[in-house]
Amino acid sequence: MKTIKLSLAAITIASMYTLANADSFAEAMQGGKVTGDVTVTYEMRDQKKELNSYYDNSASAVGSVELIYKTGKFYNFSLVYGMRGYHSLWEDNKNDSSERFYGLNGGSLAETSFAYLAYDTDKVHAKIGRQELNTEWMDEHHDGVSIYVTPMEKLELELIWSKEHNRIWSRELFIGNNDINKVKKNAGLYKVGVTLKPTDCLKVKGYALNAPDYYSIYGGKVTLDKKVGGISIGGFAHYMQTDEEVAGKDDGEMIDVKAYVGIAGYTAGLGYIATGKDAGWGSAATGGENVDPFEEGDQIYAIDSRTTYVTLSKSVGDLSISAIYGITDYRNTKGGKEFSKSELCAWIGYSFTKELNLSLIPTFNFADDDDATQTDMFQFSSTLTYKF
Repeated sequence: MKTIKLSLAAITIASMYTLANADSFAEAMQGGKVTGDVTVTYEMRDQKKELNSYYDNSASAVGSVELIYKTGKFYNFSLVYGMRGYHSLWEDNKNDSSERFYGLNGGSLAETSFAYLAYDTDKVHAKIGRQELNTEWMDEHHDGVSIYVTPMEKLELELIWSKEHNRIWSRELFIGNNDINKVKKNAGLYKVGVTLKPTDCLKVKGYALNAPDYYSIYGGKVTLDKKVGGISIGGFAHYMQTDEEVAGKDDGEMIDVKAYVGIAGYTAGLGYIATGKDAGWGSAATGGENVDPFEEGDQIYAIDSRTTYVTLSKSVGDLSISAIYGITDYRNTKGGKEFSKSELCAWIGYSFTKELNLSLIPTFNFADDDDATQTDMFQFSSTLTYKF
């Protein structure tokens, strides 16, 4: 198991701080809570032609168990520690499971999923250690520090530093999921964001990220979410550009817009994503991204890509269904030939009980015959999860 130096340091500091308050700290520990899940996930891929180790036919089933312990609060501080263990249950071919669970290789392994010290008040929420993030260009698991401050009702400040980006999920595992930790001087990735809420239905955000001596990211996003009678309407407009500091790397760029309308339990959306003509969205995704709306959607990252897509979702009782179809026009190289690829995907979820859930994800990719690096693919995954 990998040692999480930053997280262990945070826990050590917290423990030292509590020595003079042992009785109160003991009460916080005893008032803690254990949560987790037991999950079995299956995935298969059927390619029209096998191109490399990623674009090949595969099928596997992997089981995992996660346990998360969170203490009670002690002077607004709390500790969280979690681990997820993985075991390969079945593989059609050797090491098929390693395509989604890096390092598993048909065996078993365990990884720390959470290890952080939290501080929470009405206006300040801070974490230091391994945690999950869900913000522009920084998502999934990160080893770092996040601070959210609300100095006034309609203003939020976001401050984040990340040393490493990881993915530790029941469906995927990837440690060191980017090159944040390879940045010159090993400085990591910094982010500052400011969100204004002029009205209850409107948010305006500006942000900047910097990986010293590597790249910077600047962006802004406007989000609208409003209900008029029995109809909900909304959408967002998001623009980003990168300033690449490595010699020979072109700057990246992205425009991401979507509008939606909801009525009678149905929600339909129309979206458009475009990337820069020279370098796609550049180095932006090294800390993660929550832009790609598809299950796969690999060509959204490409140079001069333009993606138009439609979505439709509906929930009926314990059943929820969301679907997306989109077409991406893209280039593999700067100024190169244009290709096209489309994807049809559905996310189907059913809750047997509050604790037991099943998800099914069929995905169809239709590649351009002229692009020798791509192929048609059918992918199917299913995940059964029991939460406690």
